[in-house]
Amino acid sequence: MSQDEPTTSARHGAQGSGSAPSQPQGGRTSSSTPLIPRPDQLPGTLTLQERKKVSATNDIYRGLWAKPSGETVPVIIKVVQKAWFQSEKPPSLTGEERFERRIARETSIWHTTRHEHILQFIGYQLIDGAPFLVSPVCAHGDLRGYISRNPHVGDIERLTLLLDATRGLAYLHSLHPPIAHGSIHPSDILVTDDFRGVLCDFGDSRVVTHLQTGFTTALYSFHRVRFSSPELIKGSTFPTPMSDVYGLGGTILWVMTGKDPFHQKRTLAQVVLAIANGIVPDPSDHCELPEPLWKLMGSCWKADPSQRSTAARIVYKINLILEFGHGLTAPFRRPVVASSAPPGPDEPDVKPEDSMPSLPAALPGTLAMGERIGGGGYGEVHRGSWTPPGKDPIPVAIKCLKIGRTVNLQALDIKRIRRETVIWKVAEHPNILRFYGHQIVNESPMLISSWCKNGDLSSFLAENAELTRRERLKLLCGAGRGLAHLHSLQPPICHGDIKPQNVIISDNMEALLCDFGISRILADPGITGMTTQGLATCTYGFGSKEILAGESGPSEKGDVYAFGGLILATMTGKRPFYTQRNHHMIMLAILTDQSPKPADYPELISTDSLWTLMEQCWDPEPAQRPLVSQIVAELQGEIDRLYTLGQL
Repeated sequence: MSQDEPTTSARHGAQGSGSAPSQPQGGRTSSSTPLIPRPDQLPGTLTLQERKKVSATNDIYRGLWAKPSGETVPVIIKVVQKAWFQSEKPPSLTGEERFERRIARETSIWHTTRHEHILQFIGYQLIDGAPFLVSPVCAHGDLRGYISRNPHVGDIERLTLLLDATRGLAYLHSLHPPIAHGSIHPSDILVTDDFRGVLCDFGDSRVVTHLQTGFTTALYSFHRVRFSSPELIKGSTFPTPMSDVYGLGGTILWVMTGKDPFHQKRTLAQVVLAIANGIVPDPSDHCELPEPLWKLMGSCWKADPSQRSTAARIVYKINLILEFGHGLTAPFRRPVVASSAPPGPDEPDVKPEDSMPSLPAALPGTLAMGERIGGGGYGEVHRGSWTPPGKDPIPVAIKCLKIGRTVNLQALDIKRIRRETVIWKVAEHPNILRFYGHQIVNESPMLISSWCKNGDLSSFLAENAELTRRERLKLLCGAGRGLAHLHSLQPPICHGDIKPQNVIISDNMEALLCDFGISRILADPGITGMTTQGLATCTYGFGSKEILAGESGPSEKGDVYAFGGLILATMTGKRPFYTQRNHHMIMLAILTDQSPKPADYPELISTDSLWTLMEQCWDPEPAQRPLVSQIVAELQGEIDRLYTLGQL
């Protein structure tokens, strides 16, 4: 079909065949039933119009989708070419088998992803044996084309689009099992009509699991070799989250400079040899980039995949750059006025005569307050709605914060609230409650987050006593992953107040950490101004000995101690030391190195392996407590054991 070929119309074709065997790394085994179901074909009629892009594997068209209702919707249609698979097939598979398997994998994986920074998959049709994959129109095209057509796009917009795409990638990697995109490249990021970055093209994607999914036989495509990791170049692995991160490093380089990795090397062989030998792009070839961006890309290009950063950590780093200009000069910072800038490295304690520090810019849109659903010393929490400019209302939770009566107390409160808003904003993760921003209403700060109808873990457990062991462990794993993410960041963040009331249960039964009121970034204050020194606030039963004794403020090891209590409360429905009559007795027990006893919790037998795990969390010596990532691995191992035993 030529570029000027007239419009082609095709109607709903025959249903395709099922999935084919799986091929894990190191061998091929047979599996006829994939874990991810293939979606049904899209009803209605597809009409091809203008061809926008041609490649060896597929053609991209603008087109129309006529729904059965009669409504016609402009769409993008990806037509996958069968000839490439017939020439590139593994010896044991026919071209037809390879083609069918690839389409089953792409449609199934794309169909299961739901995220604001993943291109929406509308559906697919098989027409004369050719798959037509349908997605929304993005008027600005892919990121490579968008920047090439608009070379004066500023650094802030470039970083923001990169942040969006990295959020989408972090989402894929956070799934269970994770999904590797397989081909991270500027052309795989689309710019939507409202200037958001979204990941697209799941042709090289795969589910990363030791189980047989039926979708692990992708033959990796080398048409973007400059963005390929050494292990993919050498053929020693299929795409993984770590190889995605390597490609993300090259994508950052191109987006910020307009130059490909190894742009000075003129032949493909030179590029392949350089990557295989562990050589990375040279800063001297890109003098316009500051050192912190090179550090960010360098963390993506580590020769050892296990030493590379993660997509979630890169989200955090880009957030720090955009919010603070973290280590960067003015061109890479979001414009801020003096009153909204973060505190500097030499910020003194607030005195009555000091001017009141200001919060960052408020969230635009209209806020509507609803019923009160909770409260405490900090203020109240209400259900409500937030209407962004030009969009439909979104259900939200609104945390209404109290401000002190005196100038000094007001200044301290605003400083604390500013710290909470900034830390919450940069700490985003699938297991952290989504934070939209803040508004000032009647001189009171309002923190706006996602609304979750299931409430917090404490009330959820009380209302759902029939939850199985596996369901409770799954909630703990979710909370643990959120906390492990905070601790893994550089600089790390400690939560400081882990307890059931600060774990929210999402509508799809995921545990989400919330409330960053006493959290802190564990770094020299000169880095961000977001540390809190000497803070010794904790919830009785969840606070460690060193915090109660005033020997330490919030810390990673303090979070681990509290997580032990979270395990106990989740598995039994009872808080640590619930048998003690008052807070003073709880405090004394912890200060004398006591821990909860199995005899007080008949819901969890004394020989249960979770008691050993909790005792490790409660070790009086902080250095002896495990990492949160180790705790999550133990919990996930128990879930896997129950799954093997059929205890769902």
